[in-house]
Amino acid sequence: MKILKYIFFFIVLSVIALTVFIATQNSNYTISKEKEINLPKYTVFNYLNNLKNYEQWQVFNEETTPFTLDSISKGKDAEIHWKNSSIKITDVFPSDSLILNLNQDDIESTLKWKLKSTKKGTLVTLEVEGKMDFITKFKAFFQGGIENINGPIFEKTLNSINHHLIEEYTKFTVKNEGIILINETYFIKKMISCTAENLSEQIFETMKSMKLFCTENDLKVNGNPFTIFENINFSSGVVNYAVCLPITTEIFTNEDSDITGGKTESFHAYKTTLTGDYSHSDKAWGENKKGINENKLTVKSSIKPISIYKKSILDSNKPSEWITEILTPVNESVIYIPEVSNDSIPAVQ
Repeated sequence: MKILKYIFFFIVLSVIALTVFIATQNSNYTISKEKEINLPKYTVFNYLNNLKNYEQWQVFNEETTPFTLDSISKGKDAEIHWKNSSIKITDVFPSDSLILNLNQDDIESTLKWKLKSTKKGTLVTLEVEGKMDFITKFKAFFQGGIENINGPIFEKTLNSINHHLIEEYTKFTVKNEGIILINETYFIKKMISCTAENLSEQIFETMKSMKLFCTENDLKVNGNPFTIFENINFSSGVVNYAVCLPITTEIFTNEDSDITGGKTESFHAYKTTLTGDYSHSDKAWGENKKGINENKLTVKSSIKPISIYKKSILDSNKPSEWITEILTPVNESVIYIPEVSNDSIPAVQ
């Protein structure tokens, strides 16, 4: 009986000693994981900076509880919520790094995204800093450390991001569709200059201010947004263009306003449709030019080329779903198909 009592006391003392030992261990931890993604740094940054994309790759919400976005969905102070949890972007260093606060069941940790350009694309580093409660310390003690618990989760996060980025940004199609008629259109516009890769972000930000302008001035939107290209420098990647929003009536604005009114006369244009991210615009413009040359059409230089955004970042956060119509004005209204003489058709023997 005494032996059993001694064994019991020994077990109790061991448990107490182990509990004290675990409780006094350092609560702070830092885990860092990295992965190379074969896409440019600006593409990866823009993807991570937009919390609308979070549902595509997140691994923290295992119950697939619905997400709720705040009014700000990207950039500093953007925040997304789900059951007893949230993520908020606290600091943004454009095309370089992001700092976020993760709160899960009142346990907070800091996530840091760091991006570095490589020959193949971008090295993405996910660094997580947090503090363990006693239960987490207990689990970590018996599983060989906190990295053995959370490390695989962060590796899964990076792999999931890589999968969705490659799938969304590399998938595209380009199709020449012939000559179409563009009717007379009234519109409001705002001049922009940026690189092709930042086109989606610029359009998104510009369209928000233009839609607010329409609301404040009782203007009715009459179709999809479009851009009028003043100049495209494919070597530098810089595009000078006007972001336009069609409206039902012609308007005139103050000289100091950055938003002005305009009107396009009706014209015929050679149409090419790009389905996918705007980074493939150069290929679409190349096909458009090729189609014009192959069909022996002549460009109407008095009217600037335009792009109509049938489905854009305003409608979907998936670039693979974006539909852009590229239109180059031409003098012809139809494509001429030469008649084939009967004399040129070989007789059937």
